[in-house]
Amino acid sequence: MSGFATNIIMLSEYEYGYSPTSIGFPSISACRAILYQTTTGLFGFHQATGYGPGKIDRDAEKFALFVTGHRSGAGTGLNLYVGAKIGAGSTYAQGLPGLQEMVAEIGAIARMLRFDGPARVYDLAYNTPGSQGVYIQFDARHDSCDVLINNWVDHHDDSHKGAPTGSPGDHMHCHATKSEFTTPARVYRTADTAGQRQVEPIPIPLR
Repeated sequence: MSGFATNIIMLSEYEYGYSPTSIGFPSISACRAILYQTTTGLFGFHQATGYGPGKIDRDAEKFALFVTGHRSGAGTGLNLYVGAKIGAGSTYAQGLPGLQEMVAEIGAIARMLRFDGPARVYDLAYNTPGSQGVYIQFDARHDSCDVLINNWVDHHDDSHKGAPTGSPGDHMHCHATKSEFTTPARVYRTADTAGQRQVEPIPIPLR
């Protein structure tokens, strides 16, 4: 598959977003793509901080505040997804400790959302080892999401960025050290999808 993804919410580092249909995450390498699907749409968070018990609780609480404070945030939770380089290349530890950190992080998010599952994860290191970034996109399909990935292509300029689209509150930014959500001035509007393929996340326990 080749082409470009356009006219969807694309979340860069520390960005939070909502879409009824699709959310993309540019350049996931050390970061994590967090996607919460509800009966009213998709909520995403580009988690860009390193792992740590205090950090995951803080950021899980901010994501939950974004969801519950959104005009479409009252829907029933359906799925919680994580796309990350668990095997290598992320801020998770190597081996079993990294798996445990991932489960702890997604568990903290689920608790803050009062979500009982299911949760699913896809290890981006399986297809794209090392520091190569990945574009990952979640498309709503009734009670689940199609998960699409391809190598991230950096344009090295602002040609793929523009003002946020959607309604007020659909695309927000909140740095790890801040508590206030703000509207970003420029966001990703286009992503190269050359080589895009669908992958199947695996279920993970929340307890």
